[in-house]
Amino acid sequence: MDSVEIVNGRQIRDSDQAEVIGNGPHRYCFEFWPPAATAPAARTPFALALTGEVPLPAELHVYQGVTDAHGRTPVFALDRPVEPGAWRLTGRLGEGEFGDVMRLRASDGTPQAGRSYLLVICSASPQWHRGRTDTAGRTVYAAAPQPEHIMLNADPETASKPDEVRALELCGGSADR
Repeated sequence: MDSVEIVNGRQIRDSDQAEVIGNGPHRYCFEFWPPAATAPAARTPFALALTGEVPLPAELHVYQGVTDAHGRTPVFALDRPVEPGAWRLTGRLGEGEFGDVMRLRASDGTPQAGRSYLLVICSASPQWHRGRTDTAGRTVYAAAPQPEHIMLNADPETASKPDEVRALELCGGSADR
């Protein structure tokens, strides 16, 4: 197997130099390709989850990491095989045990792929990410060490203010804090 396409990436042969998470016989490694990217995203925060019954090693629901210099994740060694469609790989904003992905959909329920957005975690020092939704209409994974308010602006191009100012306004603050 050379590679298998998944949403936001491709499953590749594992790398001898990569960190290995777990110790099962079924090994998985990925290249992370954010929406509209022309190359794998090097040294980029990511979140990886499984949608089926096979948990990631150490009972993790979502693995949070940073890709290597080639845009690759660690190798995940699992006890059972996993179908390519069961993996969910996304970019990540923030870190911590609390988190989720937002999904933009049209009124008829169809995913809004390629839609521009500004995602803001309203922590003491707000964090923000400007991006485009993936083919399933998903944003990056927003994570925090404690529950936080998350704001999503689905049309940031229409905003005339810089992202930092807009993020503070969305969180109920001002740039003059």
